[in-house]
Amino acid sequence: MTLRSGGARASVTLREREGRFELSLVITGATIERRELVGDDCRTLARAAALMVAVALAPLETTMRLDARTTAPPPTGPVLVPTPPAQAADPPSPIASTTAAHTPEARDAPPPDPPRRRPLGLLASVSGGPAFGLTPGSSGAIAGELGLSVGQLRVVLVGMHVFARRDRIASGVALRAQTSAAGIHVLGAVHTRRVALEFGGGLDAGATTGAGDGSAVVPKSVVAPWLAIVGRAGVAWPPEGRLAVTVRSEATVSVLRPSIGLRDGLGLNEVFSVAPVSLHLLAGVLIRLP
Repeated sequence: MTLRSGGARASVTLREREGRFELSLVITGATIERRELVGDDCRTLARAAALMVAVALAPLETTMRLDARTTAPPPTGPVLVPTPPAQAADPPSPIASTTAAHTPEARDAPPPDPPRRRPLGLLASVSGGPAFGLTPGSSGAIAGELGLSVGQLRVVLVGMHVFARRDRIASGVALRAQTSAAGIHVLGAVHTRRVALEFGGGLDAGATTGAGDGSAVVPKSVVAPWLAIVGRAGVAWPPEGRLAVTVRSEATVSVLRPSIGLRDGLGLNEVFSVAPVSLHLLAGVLIRLP
């Protein structure tokens, strides 16, 4: 059965299945609306369908009549199984298409970030401690460093002085010697949560200065060149920040070993020679800039 009112149309189909009645209602207007009603009483289904058709074909008048009868008990019986209304497919608007083209999913992926430049920093340190092998017996040493850091790489210029130490050879005969050197070291750094571990090596060059001392010696200074390969390892705490405390050890292997002697009536007698391997234990303060 089909009913029409203005531009709206309602089609009703009733069928019986397994002792129950099924009513299909299709209302076509601005939209297409489908309803399925299932019940045991055909009359109840018909009244429900008539009510829905009336609301769809003449919504204002029927609603007013329903409002006037709000005291009446609500109808019971059929179970309504609503079906979502099927909207007529509208052509996409230019605005919607333009908007969709600018959504984040439609945009191209952003270009990758440029590689970060490793920060360049300045390093300066002062340290001191005992030194073994560069003077007669052990002596104190002081060292200073100035360098650059690029990421985990360090390149430092080093200056070191081992204070003079006097060695008595015989009665009235002694020798006083000291060593000074400068060099360049290349270091790597590994940062942990608490400290920075530094290790590396380089080349030191300098000189040992010595002079005879004592009542039986004519004082005269001599200078002998010294060249050595250096290996070093140390720690700095804390690993980051402007100021740090450092402890390191250095071992040098002499390439040129200076020696100093005393001349008597029988000839030159060697009384001191720099050790083939020397050791320095240094502690100090490190300043990092910026």
